[in-house]
Amino acid sequence: MKIRTVILFAGLATASCVAATTSIAAPVSTYTCAAGTPCIVETNELGKHRVSLKWSGQGKKYDFYKLTIREHGGGTPERELRLPGGKSGHVRLDLKKAGDYEIYLAGCEKQKKGAAQVCKPSSEHVRLNLR
Repeated sequence: MKIRTVILFAGLATASCVAATTSIAAPVSTYTCAAGTPCIVETNELGKHRVSLKWSGQGKKYDFYKLTIREHGGGTPERELRLPGGKSGHVRLDLKKAGDYEIYLAGCEKQKKGAAQVCKPSSEHVRLNLR
């Protein structure tokens, strides 16, 4: 009886270790930007061309954030999103197809009557290669 119990526990321990390593296997990247600029601080590839992004205003609270997604090499933006404001946030994106993407973030203040919109761009952009 004791040998079977030990084998059972060894099997369960192995299964839990395998489960733990497979959940950690998703590629997570972290980034740093110049102080005082909004920044994408983390990306996590979720599979099937989906990505999770976390951003920070790095101490500043913005009214909203503008996220621009382009295919690498320039061209017209594939998508521009207006994201909720605050000091930080996160979003999940479905990019729908494989490819090289560049993602830009800007922290914006609400437009004052008769004035142009003021957005402070991040000091860096994120480049993703989704296959």
